[in-house]
Amino acid sequence: MRYLKPVRLLILFMLMFNLPSIAQFNKQAAENLIKRVIPKKADHFEVQYIPKENNKDIFEIESKHGKIILKGNNGISVASALKYYLYHFCHCSITWNGVNLNVPDPLPVVKKKIHHVSPYKYRYYLNYCTFNYTMAWWDWAQWQKQIDWMALNGINMPLAVTGETAIWEKVYEKLGFSRDELKNFFSG
Repeated sequence: MRYLKPVRLLILFMLMFNLPSIAQFNKQAAENLIKRVIPKKADHFEVQYIPKENNKDIFEIESKHGKIILKGNNGISVASALKYYLYHFCHCSITWNGVNLNVPDPLPVVKKKIHHVSPYKYRYYLNYCTFNYTMAWWDWAQWQKQIDWMALNGINMPLAVTGETAIWEKVYEKLGFSRDELKNFFSG
């Protein structure tokens, strides 16, 4: 049960960061991600909505009025714009092998607007082994880091197998397996 909260938040993440219209664009969620990633520089960024291009996710980055403007059609696009800016302009990186967030002061100016359209509708991530062997032991801080990392890397379709065993159990019971047989079959 203690892992139910992270799973619910993962589902909320997928909804918050991948909604189709400005009415559902969650600017606050994107701003909160920026505050978590680079708290001391977060007020130098502004988040804005732009519509999809040819039904594809899109982001733009530009400098205006002393701010770095991150535009996207959803929160994942905005997070991807932040990662692009940090990597290409600040020479920073956020990976599972380490984090380099030595952000320059002042922030580099974007002289020419960056315009990027994702060639992919779905950007899938994770596998069953990672979900079962690694993530089962995570606390909220690790889940938060993972969710932010997914957003920064444009992931819009993470594997979420929570509840899968319950469905298998119902299917196998309809096929005639007893609870005792299933109890010995399922792990975890």
